Amino acid sequence: MSGTDTDVTALKQRLEQERRNRALAAVRAGAIWVLLPTVLAAVYLTFIASPQFKSVAIVTVGSGSESSSNSRPDPVRDALTLRDLMGSADMLAHLDANAGFSQHYTSADVDWMSRLSASAGSETRLASYQKNVELYVDERSGNVHITVIAFDPDAAPRLANALIDRTRELVAGLDNDRRSQALDAAAAEVDRARTALPAPVASDSVPDFEGRVAEESYRLAVRALADARRQDLAQQRRLDVLAAPSAPDQPAGPLKLRAVFTTGALALFLYLIVSLLLASVRDHARM
Repeated sequence: MSGTDTDVTALKQRLEQERRNRALAAVRAGAIWVLLPTVLAAVYLTFIASPQFKSVAIVTVGSGSESSSNSRPDPVRDALTLRDLMGSADMLAHLDANAGFSQHYTSADVDWMSRLSASAGSETRLASYQKNVELYVDERSGNVHITVIAFDPDAAPRLANALIDRTRELVAGLDNDRRSQALDAAAAEVDRARTALPAPVASDSVPDFEGRVAEESYRLAVRALADARRQDLAQQRRLDVLAAPSAPDQPAGPLKLRAVFTTGALALFLYLIVSLLLASVRDHARM
């Protein structure tokens, strides 16, 4: 065998060895970038993650009279207002003070990744609240679907009921000031018209013009007061619970298989991107 053939054979062997080394390096990197995060996610979800329980309820805004309940100007707007009330920082503050809402999520019984820090600020607590209280508005019916996620089967419906009770109080107080002012104005007009009525006269006497005007004004004022009361009743709002908070009897999450698959897919995606970037850098350096 000539020296040239020997050199060619050695070169082929060296290239083959380099290819094998790159393949082994890729396998090792893949194990670190893809397999390790996937295994860690599987271990966490199987042995560490706290079970999650969901309580679901459906509510809507009803009016004060059945005759007007189907003629609300915009039920979707009422539902959106309801959603904003339930998802607000004021609602969280009330639930923290009266139902221990955030305290449930800061409990030591909750796993360290899902647990809310006891020293979390107001923005972090609100974000956690809005994550664990899902509010969906059905624009076809004007209903609001409430889903409370908790780490205890008894806590989920308890917190959902506390949320609904507070919302009921807030809905009952909507527009109270405006309606009270309208009723007070109508009642004041009746009092003024009554004061202007002429003194009683003999039955055979004919009331003068001013007396007839005063009596007509009084009748109109009384009618206006009755209309104001009917309108006030029609405009009174209440919270109707279409489906009471459910009591979960088994965990709804975490979804272990999907979470592990998602972790592995994301790790693989990142690994491929990094590998392509490094390969591009190496090719550029060789030029």
